[in-house]
Amino acid sequence: MKGVRRPESDRHPRLIAARIAAWLLGVLLASALPAPPIYATSQEPWKPAAPVQKPDGPIEAEAGEESPGDSTDTETTVGEEPVKVATLVFTTDAPCSLIVGGVSKGSVEPDEPLEVEVEFLELRVSALSSEVAFARWDEDLELELDETREVAIPMLEAIEEQRKKERRELVFRNIDSGLMWTRRDNARDVAWTGAAAYCEALELGGFENWRLPSIEELETLEAMWSIRPLKVADQILLSACCLWSSTEGTDNSVWSLDFRFRREFELNRSLSFGLRALCRRDMTAEELAEARLAADPKEQKRRLKEKRRRQDEKKRREEAKAQRQAPTEEPEKEP
Repeated sequence: MKGVRRPESDRHPRLIAARIAAWLLGVLLASALPAPPIYATSQEPWKPAAPVQKPDGPIEAEAGEESPGDSTDTETTVGEEPVKVATLVFTTDAPCSLIVGGVSKGSVEPDEPLEVEVEFLELRVSALSSEVAFARWDEDLELELDETREVAIPMLEAIEEQRKKERRELVFRNIDSGLMWTRRDNARDVAWTGAAAYCEALELGGFENWRLPSIEELETLEAMWSIRPLKVADQILLSACCLWSSTEGTDNSVWSLDFRFRREFELNRSLSFGLRALCRRDMTAEELAEARLAADPKEQKRRLKEKRRRQDEKKRREEAKAQRQAPTEEPEKEP
């Protein structure tokens, strides 16, 4: 009957039978396996080996053998200096640190050439700016044996390219207010004094005159606020809801803006939990005119066309260079 528990007397014999069957199966499997090999052992007792006596005179080599001192092996020993195959002389127009073939070679200063001996005919050379973070120059070189080549590092050009990238990716221009904003805040809790110091010390996009915005300037961003995700006009990404302003209140307090509730709060400047620093700077007339021109759809189309033209021209130059460097096949001579 379904749901009725069987008595112990009915279950116990079955359990014993199952255990016996498992034991028998184990015995049969063990007997079916091959026996391990038996190794013969010597019956003689172990004796220590006799000590080796060093001969008094020099070791004489037998016929057809080399003496230890006449070896002609020319393999490279550990600690041997690498063989120089070429020499590079580096010059630069801005201070930078040099990496040749993945190995740091020190720093290069303007008007102070640096000579580096290399052990490979094909390698990559990189230079990192000592003044601007992430400004980098890379070049793949193909050398000839015993060649001495001068390499000019265009570090100023690399710095300008990095600044353009920062302005394009890390800076937001608000044409209506004439202000330039950072696209990211400081990404951690900070008190008001630390927030003000952060903006004053910031160097981004080639600009240094950053500062905390006033509460009125923050309110210009409030109208473009989107709660999910924490973005302003799809341009500024915040890591918290509240931002410090430069507008001071009463009794050692400063005004802050909470973008969740779209409200201003007067907080003690020593507080830091959930508070961030977002920096801004005033655009010059030339920068504002350039920003307005870049926002024009026709100008954007023209710049995109110019960018594609430069890319195609660079590709053609690389293909022409590869063809010049490719080995030419000699025509077969007629018999």
